[in-house]
Amino acid sequence: MVVPSIVLLECLYVCEKKRIGFEFREIMLKIQGTFNYPVYPLDERVVLECQNVSKIKEPHDRIIVATARLLNAKLITKDADVINSKLVKAAWES
Repeated sequence: MVVPSIVLLECLYVCEKKRIGFEFREIMLKIQGTFNYPVYPLDERVVLECQNVSKIKEPHDRIIVATARLLNAKLITKDADVINSKLVKAAWES
């Protein structure tokens, strides 16, 4: 499982807004404590791939979808806009 770096920023935002029952530091410690969850950077390749996912309007989702496409990976999401775009396959989609 690969974690796009923008997802960590979204986790930080949610934790700071106290919408969940744990601290961002806990998330980072878990990710850093295992090799199973490498963090993929927001790099030039991702930005360039964002051009190919213009069906997705929300910038963070666009970065996540672009990252999944670059890695030819399924995406864990329930976001209807992402799923309906058919740009990537959701992990629990048939």
